[in-house]
Amino acid sequence: MELGAGHSWHDPRGALDIDSSKAAFDLALGTIEADQSAGAQQWSDEWNTGIADGTFAVMLCPIWMLDYIEGVSAGSDEEVVWDIADLPGPGGNAGGSFLAIPDQFDDATTTAAYDFVEWLIQPEQQLRVLHDTGQIPSRPALYDDANIKEMTNPAFSDAPTGEIFSQAVTEMPEVRPGTPEDAEITAAVVSVLREVQAGNIEVSDAWQKASNAATTIQGSD
Repeated sequence: MELGAGHSWHDPRGALDIDSSKAAFDLALGTIEADQSAGAQQWSDEWNTGIADGTFAVMLCPIWMLDYIEGVSAGSDEEVVWDIADLPGPGGNAGGSFLAIPDQFDDATTTAAYDFVEWLIQPEQQLRVLHDTGQIPSRPALYDDANIKEMTNPAFSDAPTGEIFSQAVTEMPEVRPGTPEDAEITAAVVSVLREVQAGNIEVSDAWQKASNAATTIQGSD
């Protein structure tokens, strides 16, 4: 089990809040203890093989992961069938895309960029992106549109992807901004889980080690 790269270890004000992630950490520990973890590192060749041949049965799947799973599975001789189910409780952020305008350009270029962003986020363009890529629009006001409510994905057992992913967005309790320390903290916490998996760290010591690592990284900023 992996914690996603888009995970934020900070509260909405940017202060370190690792305790809010303890439930997820404990779930990962429980998976390891129950011998239900595939032990594969995310994005590794072993992990990709597991996706393609069904070595493991469950993985976290933000909407952008669908194309990745299809791509990895395309060349496989195995007939692995994936499906999608909603998480129990509210979902969360796992990375994704964003629009930004760098400040090093002249006023005319900045204005043109802003006008393009304004055009791109309008309903017509958002629905066109949905049609062309299968990505859910960033405007919740569109989630009642039939194009989203009735959207399914035949590559994933005709799962109702429009309903599942739009519901995940609307039920998300808060948006936590990313910070420069997030990637390093994620790597440190995941490293503790891997050491537990390898038998080098006791389950009873794992959370304290992960918490200490996060605090040290934050304090060295």
